[in-house]
Amino acid sequence: MRKWLRNIPNQLSIIRMLLIPVLWILAFLEESYYLGILLFIAGFTDFLDGWIARKFKLTSPLGSRLDSYADSLLIISMVFWMIMLEPEIPAEHPWMFWTLLLISLASFLLGIVKFKRIANLHLYSAKVSGFIGGLFFVHTFLVSGYSEPFFFLALSLYFISASEAFLMQLVLPYVDEHMGSIILVLLKRNSVARSQ
Repeated sequence: MRKWLRNIPNQLSIIRMLLIPVLWILAFLEESYYLGILLFIAGFTDFLDGWIARKFKLTSPLGSRLDSYADSLLIISMVFWMIMLEPEIPAEHPWMFWTLLLISLASFLLGIVKFKRIANLHLYSAKVSGFIGGLFFVHTFLVSGYSEPFFFLALSLYFISASEAFLMQLVLPYVDEHMGSIILVLLKRNSVARSQ
């Protein structure tokens, strides 16, 4: 356990998890600007922990799970913060908001039911979506308003990512954090089938 805690990527994931209660306090206090700044720092720890883990070969299944849990808690929290601090966003786009919420919930529940755990899908589409979505939230909280084109871009990327995660969990017999994309999985399957 001590060795696991000395792992810098794991420490960064823990810092991200510890920032979440602080971010909630800022949201309740309606301190959007400071929420945006700390959210940027939390997002940076997400980028940094993955980069350090890959660069210095410090990846581990437990660290990967911790990273996924921290990301999931942060994403869920950001949705609530948006409802609290920028209620016009879901009010002006209710069908988009609820559709994505339902896809995300369905994907989460499918992983729990089918695989008896939260599926740790570190998909490339999720990385792009998370980066752009994180920037959207940071920008929205910093300026206390939102850019509609930025919103549609972030929403479209999240829709692609959430749909891919749901589809992979639905059709594949197992999932892990090293799959990358459903396209890569299918190409690998075709390659194996042709070689046999």
